[in-house]
Amino acid sequence: EKGPEANTAMLQRILQSAKISSESYKKIWDPVRGSPLLYHSQDLAAKLQRALGANYEVLIGFQYSEPSAEAALSRFMSLGVKKIVLVPMFPHFAQATVGAFLANTCQIAAKLRCTTYLQVVPPFYKDPGFLESAKECIADAIGVEGRSVDHVVFSFHGIPEHQCTRTDETDNICMKVPDCCASGHEAVRNCYRAQCLETVELLASALGLPASHWSMSFQSRRTLRKAIHWTRPFTDELLVDIARSGKRRVAVVSPSYTADCIETLSELGREGRELFLEAGGKDFLLVPCVNSSETWVRHLERMVRALPEDQAAAAAQGGQSQSFWAM
Repeated sequence: EKGPEANTAMLQRILQSAKISSESYKKIWDPVRGSPLLYHSQDLAAKLQRALGANYEVLIGFQYSEPSAEAALSRFMSLGVKKIVLVPMFPHFAQATVGAFLANTCQIAAKLRCTTYLQVVPPFYKDPGFLESAKECIADAIGVEGRSVDHVVFSFHGIPEHQCTRTDETDNICMKVPDCCASGHEAVRNCYRAQCLETVELLASALGLPASHWSMSFQSRRTLRKAIHWTRPFTDELLVDIARSGKRRVAVVSPSYTADCIETLSELGREGRELFLEAGGKDFLLVPCVNSSETWVRHLERMVRALPEDQAAAAAQGGQSQSFWAM
């Protein structure tokens, strides 16, 4: 149990992280279009709207900023749509990302007394279309079989380790056996770290990267590491190690994000670059996310259209999609 001093110290670290984030946003802000996350999302929504056609209404719904998820749900209700498709823009399931999105959206739907049928596009971290979209972005940067760089780092959004271990219903595998994420055990099927590893292995195979040519790591705020056990290894430490090992040209990929944002453009593109160069590296390549690429739009359209028409059809598919009612 933590005492007052420990709680105060954690609060100070959180406030410091918030200050750093505010300063970082200013550095990546586009003078014309503003927030990269917003304008990439707007571009994706516009292209997806054109692809789906007039029978669909595509809206953006952010959890913590505008345009909000509540505004989107309210708009759909006013239109009297028969079904609302929720698309969490995170490929992998984690309590901190998709879980928080679904919980918040359900709370909003309940507050609005929304009785419209809600469907969720399930995690797409190993969907062939998502992998193809990511592969195109990566291949353009690293060349055939990664020959344009010395090493490729697949950096993922970090989460507290306990969010991984709590998905292990056996309580005997996750973080308790060597290479648990690569075990293929049923107990890790919902583990975020195991899903990330599967994405990396599939992408590395598609790109023709030998095992010695890539690494997987996780981003997390250094100010919070003493208070919380985060998924490892850490991206910032790995970049330093790679540079010190004599590798001069590195490419960094962020497969846990579909749109470039502060975590990619600032935390990796600015802070990560500085760490790598200061440790002896020469060239740092930040690979863009899938953003609103034509390939990604095409496959996202497919994912949306592939969902069953109604609750009865969803039940008949035996859990091939995730759907629920909000009352």
